[in-house]
Amino acid sequence: TEEITAFTNEFYTVKADGKTYLVPKVLYNVTVTAEGENAAAEEILSDVVSVKRVDFINGVKKIADDAFRCYENVADNGDELRVTLPSSLEEIGSYAFATRNDIFSITINDEVKKIGDYAFYNLRDLGKVVFGENSQLTESGARSFDGTSWRENSAGVIVAGKAVLGVSESYCRNKNYTEITAWEMGMATYIAPYAFENNKILRKIALGSEIKSIGDKAFGGMDSLTTFAFNKGSSDGSTRKLGEYVINDCNALVDLTIYEDINVEDLCEKLP
Repeated sequence: TEEITAFTNEFYTVKADGKTYLVPKVLYNVTVTAEGENAAAEEILSDVVSVKRVDFINGVKKIADDAFRCYENVADNGDELRVTLPSSLEEIGSYAFATRNDIFSITINDEVKKIGDYAFYNLRDLGKVVFGENSQLTESGARSFDGTSWRENSAGVIVAGKAVLGVSESYCRNKNYTEITAWEMGMATYIAPYAFENNKILRKIALGSEIKSIGDKAFGGMDSLTTFAFNKGSSDGSTRKLGEYVINDCNALVDLTIYEDINVEDLCEKLP
């Protein structure tokens, strides 16, 4: 109404289920519910920084793009936003929690199968991310955890469920960690886009037959990479899928091993 509109500087605009709501800026605790078989939490608290606790009632299957994203450069006052994800959750959308400075830890439930591009990007105070032993994660988008202290301080190759998320360059440098073997990726089947991009320390990469899909430029711009091997695929006849220019701009590369099902043109624009 016109009366409420006159005071919108005291409210945040929230969209849910196709409707627009005005939420008071003094809100601190939120419980998110959803209706319908494919219920999604959409734009629930985008740019709302006063809320410090969010709980979900089971039934929410997806947190949509930008749902909790913070666009403003909000001063860090040390208060933590505590988010408890529901066991029903299957997908976290692109930029869902991006650029917030008030999330310190998050537990990703086993049922989450997909995490979108930049979902937790630049959460510099996110120091703890927990994936369960039975994580069903099979796909993680571009730079989904880049800019977090968790990624920066993780030891070795970061594997969550069936997805390889990358490795910390500072870890590589401090531990003189220059080679990644197929064994270190375990039973992972997917390597996220840009997962190892611009790493200046790694020199050798060997991928096992379990890897079925590699995202765009997953190993692009690795100036020290001299050896790259993508071992023979599995005997089940399944097709391996490559994103664009997986090893583009690896100018030190001198030893490349691939098999007949891999097209060199899919790996890079041109060989060094």
